[in-house]
Amino acid sequence: MKRQVIVVGAGPGGSTAAFYLAQKGIDALLLDKETWPRESPCGGSYLPTIYPMIEDMGVLEEMLANSDKPVGRARFILTDEQYGDFTTKGNMRMPRRYGDDCIRRGALNTGVDFMEDFDVTELIMRKGIVKGVKGYYHEQEMSVEADLVIVANGSHSMLSRQLGAFVEDPNMTLYCFRSVVAGVEGMEDDIVEQYFLHDALPNGAHNPLCPIWMSPLRNNVKVLGFTITEKALRDSKLSIEGVLDTWINKTEFGQKRMKNAKVLEKYDYRGSRLPACEKLHKSYYPGAILIGDAISASECAFEYGIPNAMIGGKIAAEVVADIYAANGSFDGETLAEYQKRAEAAINPGLQFNAHFRRELLDRKDRFNAFIVWAKKQPGYPNNDFGGSIAKFLSEELGIRLAVGGEATQ
Repeated sequence: MKRQVIVVGAGPGGSTAAFYLAQKGIDALLLDKETWPRESPCGGSYLPTIYPMIEDMGVLEEMLANSDKPVGRARFILTDEQYGDFTTKGNMRMPRRYGDDCIRRGALNTGVDFMEDFDVTELIMRKGIVKGVKGYYHEQEMSVEADLVIVANGSHSMLSRQLGAFVEDPNMTLYCFRSVVAGVEGMEDDIVEQYFLHDALPNGAHNPLCPIWMSPLRNNVKVLGFTITEKALRDSKLSIEGVLDTWINKTEFGQKRMKNAKVLEKYDYRGSRLPACEKLHKSYYPGAILIGDAISASECAFEYGIPNAMIGGKIAAEVVADIYAANGSFDGETLAEYQKRAEAAINPGLQFNAHFRRELLDRKDRFNAFIVWAKKQPGYPNNDFGGSIAKFLSEELGIRLAVGGEATQ
């Protein structure tokens, strides 16, 4: 079997690539090892950045109609006494099982061929050029060749490792966990709360992130999540449960919110491993383009990966269409155009979040100074969070920001 383009992974990035390929009249085969709809342990926030693409796919209205109540405020907490409130860009919030499937169906409605339960195990290589994929379709061996393979199958991609593209950086690898809890006390229904553990972890472990967050859900329950770098988890010598116990039992905020709270049994704690970056890694090889978590394209401050995956998917489709129109080949030199366009679109946001993490999240004194400064600004507490961060970084710290960069909140 021979196709023009194979897309491996039907998550938001892969489905976006397949959609725009089909829209441009290119034969796209979308493969995924799961049976859909499938659940994902990652957070279920779909940011306004991707709304135009979802609208192109014809499913924006459906997703908006089925989204949980939008949250337009965020509270960043160092201690019970020291915190800052901000407005945020409201986003769609729903289980990934539903939201990702909407995006996938949007691709299929354009005529994309889809094969689920296809576990791609390796790339077909000839003289260093990717020529297709091998795997198991409903447990039967199958090979499919193509002019190009787009690798979009997530942070555990063996295809990325096969190409030598996978990046191992324990300080940029985020472990993300979430659950649903009932009985949380004292939290408003229109705000996301985020709590920092700069000094709370044992053994000198340092986590340069916002590790604990709570978000309102339907029926008076909350989503409880936390994020920690691989390095901080190793240094702390704690289990995942140990990190949560530290927050619940050793901080005022944790004690107050979780005094009578219980995890809903059917949700338990679901986790994911999310490799992040400060700038886009090399994302092309002869015969292949890599997008999303397969190339560690998530931003490094708040663990958002969907926008960069979808942006990468759309750009990949545009570059592929241009190559076909020029009767070109999918060699490394030609595919370098993808890297150029993707960096221009994605790097400003990645670098903004890297500045935010390094200059504020990573430093308690500096983050405290930001909160004090923010409370003195005209309009507080109704000022936009991303705009406030950008102003503080540029005007107070003298950091030059790339045009287009903004906080993912």
